[in-house]
Amino acid sequence: MDCTHSHKSQIVALLAGLTMVLLCSWDAKGQPMDDARLRDFAARYTAAWSSQDAARVASMYDESGSLKINDGEPLVGRAAITAAAQSYMTALPDMVLTMDAVSIDGDGAIYRWTLTGTNTGPGGTGRGVQISGYEQWTFAPNGLIAQSLGHFDTGDYQRQLMGEATAESEAKAELLALEKAWIDAEVQHDRAALEQILDEGFVATFASGRTVDRETFIEGVLSRALDPFEVFRDFVRVYGDAALVIDSSTDHKTKFTWIAVRREGQWRVISETFTRVSASH
Repeated sequence: MDCTHSHKSQIVALLAGLTMVLLCSWDAKGQPMDDARLRDFAARYTAAWSSQDAARVASMYDESGSLKINDGEPLVGRAAITAAAQSYMTALPDMVLTMDAVSIDGDGAIYRWTLTGTNTGPGGTGRGVQISGYEQWTFAPNGLIAQSLGHFDTGDYQRQLMGEATAESEAKAELLALEKAWIDAEVQHDRAALEQILDEGFVATFASGRTVDRETFIEGVLSRALDPFEVFRDFVRVYGDAALVIDSSTDHKTKFTWIAVRREGQWRVISETFTRVSASH
């Protein structure tokens, strides 16, 4: 791909604008941000990113709002956010952002997205990309975004853009679907689904150090009520027909490390380890 380093940086920076948590839950009229208002705001934000109108994206931010992607430098002010959004839209003219989920979480909220597009802009590779991430938002008193913290796998994005590791990207998408099905099965107390997802040799090790087999783990899940929940994906690596995934709870107090293997085209989880995260981290 014959893109300049600055252009690639803008694309990566721009993706950060696609990943956030609302730390202050109030709308533009000073009303508490309930589920309906949150979904309305998130829907308008999603539409702005799919509109090919960079100024429309920036209008969702306070005049002094900032956008920070992963560990990059924050883009401060609407002019900087508009420039970044325009660069990204130029690189992916058919870009579409879809909202996977949005929910209030304590004093904040989580917005999850998936982006698809084709790099047919100037100097583009002509290759398609599909990447998912989440965003953390802080709202200003006027109900617009004061700070956006974006999280997504930049390495996977670049590999797709350059046409590398397509099989790995497909495997990661399969693992994400498996993770969602696993959560649903636990919440819905679906024993059959859990037995399909967890390998017969599955073992779980809790933060206490106790290790249990599949049957004991499933019985524990079925014995207690679980509200719908989400996790943050911190790390994923695919090694052929094996994969390592590290997730964290939305309150960042627990890490979930799980290993899956693929047999006859189907991923199954063989182990999960729970780790408490120290407040100092």
